[in-house]
Amino acid sequence: MEKLNLFCFPCAGGMSSMYSDWKSHLLPHISIVSMELAGRGYRTTESLYSSFDELINDMFDRIQPYFENQGDPYALFGHSMGASIIFELSHKLIQEGYKPPVHLFISSRRPPHHTRDALLHTLPDDQFLNALQKLGGISEILVSDESFLSYFLPILKSDITNLESYNGGGEKPLLGCDITVLMGEDESVFGEEIREWERYTQGETSLHTFPGGHFYLNSQKQNLIAIINNTLMSAHTGEYVWIK
Repeated sequence: MEKLNLFCFPCAGGMSSMYSDWKSHLLPHISIVSMELAGRGYRTTESLYSSFDELINDMFDRIQPYFENQGDPYALFGHSMGASIIFELSHKLIQEGYKPPVHLFISSRRPPHHTRDALLHTLPDDQFLNALQKLGGISEILVSDESFLSYFLPILKSDITNLESYNGGGEKPLLGCDITVLMGEDESVFGEEIREWERYTQGETSLHTFPGGHFYLNSQKQNLIAIINNTLMSAHTGEYVWIK
């Protein structure tokens, strides 16, 4: 079976290692490519991004080598901030003449037209961390770890600053691929808004919920990857079986 690349993008403050153990659970024809953002992981010596556009341009530059064979199919998975990344990156790839993705997996993120007035990045550090805790974006254990904070707080602040400056990118053509939206059952903060990703594609859109909160993908990894496997097998063969 022809290879399919699954490019995975992290949440704010996240690293490529959050997907490190997915490989052994994915179907053999799916190759996972976990993308590392600047300023963390194996790119820790690089400067953090100064804008969301700079982040997208960097990811575009780093993903291009995987498209030497333009016929190879690919899909994109993004959790939280990563979902905004894959939405913008999909459009940039198409705009630059690359083949569109066969599927988008949008995890725990509102659609671009829903903005929030709160600017978390302007809060003092303690209030900033408390706000993230309430949103389920960081655990209490990590907040009390000084070594964690010294390393990750600047990354988190930078990512949230750039994300809050993201305006949804304006009007764009509709995507042609299907979209799978995923979220934890405890993420009531999204309400019905998260269903509105259907506005951004001519394809089908489905919603899956899992037990847990913002980081449901840790405790529900097997169930999540089962959906990814089923979806990409069907999308790859052209015999799509929609999961309700």
